[in-house]
Amino acid sequence: MTRIGLPLPRELGPTWKYALLGGLPIVPLSLWRYWQSETAVEPVGLCLAALIAGYLAKRRGIDATPVGVRAGVTAAVPVTLWAASDMAGFVLGLSQPAWFTGLQILLLLVFVPLSVVVAAFFGGLSARIGGWFAERAGRRRQSAVGG
Repeated sequence: MTRIGLPLPRELGPTWKYALLGGLPIVPLSLWRYWQSETAVEPVGLCLAALIAGYLAKRRGIDATPVGVRAGVTAAVPVTLWAASDMAGFVLGLSQPAWFTGLQILLLLVFVPLSVVVAAFFGGLSARIGGWFAERAGRRRQSAVGG
């Protein structure tokens, strides 16, 4: 049997390991929050998790920004798809002209990637701040008394 496509890596790289460490714990919390309110998704948990993942990655010598971007995407995709499916069901259930329904579905198709990009941006920014904290904490201060 021949293989078609790119070979898959046997194990995840360190960037993905830290990204999943930051992104996956937020997924159930975001889904639960969306299920409770059906209107609001709070990005505070994502930013905090990306900050911690960026801090931990930078302490290991890994660039923090890609870790945060991937953590943001990992955390945002499930809740974004759920929200998009809810909105699509609502739009398709309305009695309105077909062109207006098409316009709403088109806007919905713009909403999904845009919200993932925004989550990736804030994840990357938060991880970069976490990396900055790791750089500052890694430096040893010299004592005031010379010796």
